Amino acid sequence: MAADALTAFLLRDFAAASQALLSLSDSPKANGNSKTPPEDPRIRHNLLVSEFYHNNSFQAIDDLVLFITHTLPQETKPTSANNLFSSITDNALVLKPLLSKFGPIALYNLAVIAYHFGFLQSASTIGDVLYANIEAMDDWLALRTCFLLIDLHLRLNDLPFASKISAYSEKLLPSFSSRQDGSGTPSEIKVLTPEWPTRSKCILEQPASYEDAKFCMHIYNARISSAFDESADGLRTVRKEAKSAVLVADDSHTRPTAAALLVKARVEPSYHKGLRILASVVGQSSSTMIQNIRPLALNSLGVLHHRLGCHALAACYFEHSRQAFRKLFSEEGRNAKNPHAVHLTSLSTVHNTHVAYNLALQYMQLSDFSKALDSFMICVKNDFTYANTSPLLWIRIAECCIGIERNSGRPLLAVEGQGRGRRFIMRAAERDEGLNMEYAATCARAAIAILDRRKNRPDGQVSPSRPKRASLISNSSTLLENTPRNSTTPSQDASEDNRLRGAALALLAYSSLSFDPKAAVEACREIQTLYPNGNNDRCILSRLYAAEAYCMLNRPSDAANQLYPLVHSIISDSAAKEAVHINWALTQACRGDIATASKAARTALKGFSVMSASQQRHRSLHRDTIFAASYIFLRNRETEIARRCLRSLLGSA
Repeated sequence: MAADALTAFLLRDFAAASQALLSLSDSPKANGNSKTPPEDPRIRHNLLVSEFYHNNSFQAIDDLVLFITHTLPQETKPTSANNLFSSITDNALVLKPLLSKFGPIALYNLAVIAYHFGFLQSASTIGDVLYANIEAMDDWLALRTCFLLIDLHLRLNDLPFASKISAYSEKLLPSFSSRQDGSGTPSEIKVLTPEWPTRSKCILEQPASYEDAKFCMHIYNARISSAFDESADGLRTVRKEAKSAVLVADDSHTRPTAAALLVKARVEPSYHKGLRILASVVGQSSSTMIQNIRPLALNSLGVLHHRLGCHALAACYFEHSRQAFRKLFSEEGRNAKNPHAVHLTSLSTVHNTHVAYNLALQYMQLSDFSKALDSFMICVKNDFTYANTSPLLWIRIAECCIGIERNSGRPLLAVEGQGRGRRFIMRAAERDEGLNMEYAATCARAAIAILDRRKNRPDGQVSPSRPKRASLISNSSTLLENTPRNSTTPSQDASEDNRLRGAALALLAYSSLSFDPKAAVEACREIQTLYPNGNNDRCILSRLYAAEAYCMLNRPSDAANQLYPLVHSIISDSAAKEAVHINWALTQACRGDIATASKAARTALKGFSVMSASQQRHRSLHRDTIFAASYIFLRNRETEIARRCLRSLLGSA
């Protein structure tokens, strides 16, 4: 009967597994005469696990939790699964008596169920307790525990620990290569444990043989390698792991080749070849598998089209991916037969929040900042942890607010009257007044606050280290914590944080110009401190913004001091050079030196006054530069040059 229960459980026939377990018990419930549960705790545990997967409700998990924790003291005994998972997160010592009483299988079941219902931190805590006692476990249970922990820590963004567990689990694989049963097929796990990591909606089912475990190992290696190292060598390692997973899947009847193909398409250097790989996924998948991988496949299609520059088509794919995710999670609820925690992380960490972020980037490329902001707000609402740790998200939101403000110019509808009595009829503004430059500055400050929190870590690191994976498959490298503290080699994370800080400060300075010039000056000073050499694009922007802020504060001499180093330096970018010289011209005009201002305006226009009319019509000059130069020419009584500048605008229109 025990073998029948195990067979039925592995075949996902949980009702038959429950009946077999009841028949195995000596209780009257087996004959249907009583509702008394089995007396054997092992049978009772297995029965509750089977009933949980059969009913798939919170009531079933509460019954299982109450059974597992009934030996705890009354003051620490939980009354429901929520209470247990909360207490586990706060105090892992609660698990010690459970481990000694029920053994590792019960805790593994509890960790999987916590994972199944989205209690990721609690599942990680339970898994860490199991990992501390992993040497005493059955090898297969140890391997499955490692896979569950890798998946959890990838979701929780703890890449170093996921890499450590991955390296350990690789050492377990060779011990199964020679294990076979009497029929010559690889051996299977001989314990009654639930599906790994979820039920039938899981893309990668439980590893039941050496080939299956090897397949999962290659998938996880690819994910960890891509997360750790984004260089050319790292991408080659990911492609190698994905190719190995495809080969293993082709040799196995239980592994879906589509899972490995999605990973391979993600890192394929040829985007068109990646599209062909994604097109082949449908032909190698069952209907159930297609439904499960549809959100991920659509997201991959969107990423490839984004790289190809087809942003409108990429936005379409990302929107369909979001709809597929919503459909997959539509049966959310406490008593739903298919709970909302349908985890696709066996294949990818991509979920609805990431798809919404990708969609927002496409709208930004299409200059539709309102829709982009809506998508970014979905990320903030759906994933508080991501919003609390990602400065780039708040930088993007600030960019959207600035884009909305810049595009909010009301178009002219008509002109009424003549002469001094004429009136301009403008379209009414239709935008959220709360999404203004002040909100953009708030978002920029939020990004800076997150970066400051990283910088003030107790260990003195600028940000969490991202060493390359210490693996038996790919070559390991020196970890960050092993690098001498006095080394002059800059940290990749430190430079990335500085880049993000510079972007956030530039956005703060630009947005503050609209309402607080002093704050803009302070932000510009921080940028110049961050880039002391002064040859960075953001440093050039900081001097331009600071000069404008000083002019608003009626301090033209300070503005001139900001621009002086730029005027006498070589700037290769034509737009930046034009901006420097026209701002220098306006600064000199504020100081009363109209002759110098006129000379700088001519430099900004790059010899515009000597161009022919046909050349001027085809010359693309910034409208604000032409208006500012015309104003300076009029102040210097150069009326003819000012007239030609203004006529060029009419000709280009």
